[in-house]
Amino acid sequence: MKRTVAVLVGTIAVLGAGMKVFQRDSAMAKWVLVSTEIKEPFGEEDLVFENGVGLVLGYRDSRDIRDDAPISEVMARQEAIILRLAPGDAEWHQVYSGRGTMFRASSVGGGVVYALREDFPRDGSRLQFIEKSTDMGATWRPLPPLPRGVIGFRFAVGGRGWIWTARTVLSTADDGHSWHEILRLAEERLFKKEAEPVFEPDGAVWVPDGTRVLRVAGEKKDEFRLPNLEKADWLTLAPDGSVWLVGRFGEAGPARVYRLEVGREPELLSEIGIPHYLPLRLHVGREVALLAGADVGPGDRPPVHFMLVSRDGGRTWTKEMPAVKATLQPIYFETGEVVWAYANFGRIQKRMPK
Repeated sequence: MKRTVAVLVGTIAVLGAGMKVFQRDSAMAKWVLVSTEIKEPFGEEDLVFENGVGLVLGYRDSRDIRDDAPISEVMARQEAIILRLAPGDAEWHQVYSGRGTMFRASSVGGGVVYALREDFPRDGSRLQFIEKSTDMGATWRPLPPLPRGVIGFRFAVGGRGWIWTARTVLSTADDGHSWHEILRLAEERLFKKEAEPVFEPDGAVWVPDGTRVLRVAGEKKDEFRLPNLEKADWLTLAPDGSVWLVGRFGEAGPARVYRLEVGREPELLSEIGIPHYLPLRLHVGREVALLAGADVGPGDRPPVHFMLVSRDGGRTWTKEMPAVKATLQPIYFETGEVVWAYANFGRIQKRMPK
C-alpha cells in the first residue's frame, strides 16, 4: 500500500528587525509510505537508505520480562537489532543481533556502514561497541573495544573517524584500532541525541559549547559567540564549507538559523516564525536546505512534526507535512532532496522532489 500526501502551508520570511510574514509557494514534494512494514514491535533509533537498500537500527524488548521489572532490568535485557530491506525483498530481514540497542549509524558510501551499539549491564555501567559492514549491511564484524562514555560517532572514507563523549572528541586514522583526543571541553556540553560535532574533510571539528561554537583545527581555535543562545539544536556542514546552526534563543525565545564561517561574524539567515517550534535535524544541500522539527505546545497535546524547506540559502522556509502524522525521527537525508523518515507503527516514509 502506498499513500501520497503533500500539504503546502506557506513560506516563512524575515523582514526587517525580526518581523515574520507568510508567503505562498507553488513548490511541492511527494511523500509516500514504504509498502514493506516492520512487523514486530521494534524501537527505531536510526535509518540508512542508499542505492535502494534500507537499514533500520534499534532494539527489541525481551518478551518474557515482568511488567513490574525495574528499568535497569528492562535495559539490560534489550536486544540490539539491525534490519535490512533490499530491492525485491518481501519483508525486512534481521542481519544483526546483540545486547543493548543499536542507536547510531554512519555511512561512508560504497556499501561501507558503521553502527554504534550501546549495552547496559545490570551493574549500571554503560558499554559501547562499533560494528562495521562492507556490503551495505548484509554482514557485520566488530571493531576493537571503545573507550568508556562514548555517546556518538562519525566515520569517513579511508578508515578515518571520530567518537565523542559528553566533553571530549577523539579521532582515529586506522579504522578504530587506536583513538587520539583532539578536543576537550571545560564542561559536559555534548549529549546523546542532540547537537553533534561537525567534522570538515581536513579534520577540523566544530562543537557547541554553551552560547558559543568552537572550531578546532590542530593548535588553531576559532570561537563564534551567539548571545542568548539557550541551546544549539543542530549543526551541519554546508557544501561551501560553512557550518549552519539552528538553535533556540532564550528560555522561550524563537528558533534561529545562522551561517558560520571562519574569519566572519555569525550571519543570521532567518528566524523561524512558528510559536513553540522545536528544531530537530538540519540538512544543507547545494540547492535546498531541509529542517525537520515540531510544534510542541502549548498544553498537553502531542507535538506536530513537519519539514521546513528553503531554496534561497536559509532566508525563507516552506512548511511541508509528511505522509502521515509522525515523529520524523529517526530521519535520514539521502542525495538531493530525498528524505527517509520513520512514520509510526513500523512504517517508513519517503520524501521525493516533485
